[in-house]
Amino acid sequence: MTQSRFNAFPLSPVVSGHRGPGTLAALGFALVLCGCGGGTGGGGAVSKSAYEHRIQQDGQEIKNVFTPLSRPPSSLAQLASAIKTGQDKLREAANDLDGVTPPKNIAHDNDLLVAGLRKLADQLGPLQKGAAKGDAKLVQKAVGDLQASTALKDAQKATTDMEKKGYKIGTLGQ
Repeated sequence: MTQSRFNAFPLSPVVSGHRGPGTLAALGFALVLCGCGGGTGGGGAVSKSAYEHRIQQDGQEIKNVFTPLSRPPSSLAQLASAIKTGQDKLREAANDLDGVTPPKNIAHDNDLLVAGLRKLADQLGPLQKGAAKGDAKLVQKAVGDLQASTALKDAQKATTDMEKKGYKIGTLGQ
């Protein structure tokens, strides 16, 4: 699924036959796998079903934000805008999750997910800046860095662990 090269469609030269849409689809899919959050927090631990509902709903919202990255953008400026929207959604989800008291058996996973979402949003910064500048080389480097992201791997581990514990997390577990 991950690829080590990026081609911003006709905006940058083709590198070894690599195609940009595949990379963006992989990036978008990877981001969907690690995102979640939403709603209001506070008080005691939420129930398993309430947490599942929350993670499913917010996973779908994150998927909707990143779906445009699976299609070729008309320009790097459009890509930059889509990434900025995605960063905002990841931070919103992290803040929402940080404000909830999850069921005890997934509290550590929730903490890892919050940290991973925040770090991933930060790591999208160079990609967004490169696209905003119209610099395909910066975009290519940023995609490579994202694919090696430990934040992404940690967030994926957290969602996988939640599933192993019997949580139905929807699009995040696919």
